[in-house]
Amino acid sequence: MTMVTVQQVGFGSAAAVRLLALLNAHWSDLTHLETERDGMVIPQPFVAQEGNCVVGGGSFSRYTRPGGSDPVVWLNALYVLPSHRGRGIASQLLRDCVRVAPQLYALTDIPALYTQLGWKILSTDPDGIVVGWNHSV
Repeated sequence: MTMVTVQQVGFGSAAAVRLLALLNAHWSDLTHLETERDGMVIPQPFVAQEGNCVVGGGSFSRYTRPGGSDPVVWLNALYVLPSHRGRGIASQLLRDCVRVAPQLYALTDIPALYTQLGWKILSTDPDGIVVGWNHSV
């Protein structure tokens, strides 16, 4: 089994382009990686790679705080190829994501992945469970 590395990559990098293609294949409405929205700088994405092959990653966006109106950073997409699941890659991606965005929210259908790492369930939405990472949540 080849080692998988996780690293933050620049928006225009070849790895980011490959990540976007992977994410777009899973979520067709995800057509670009946000760099900025309404004046808020968005963190660069994280990519999990096995050699030069992108096997997963996470990207960010800006939306309003759950139950509020102020803008915050959300984990817009977290994905690991099915062939690479169960190896701790998603957990490593989440640990790295909160390192660069210490207040972070996500909408997920697998809340256990998040809560086992200390995220809190904030609410239930028709599209999934809203979770948050914040020392005050």
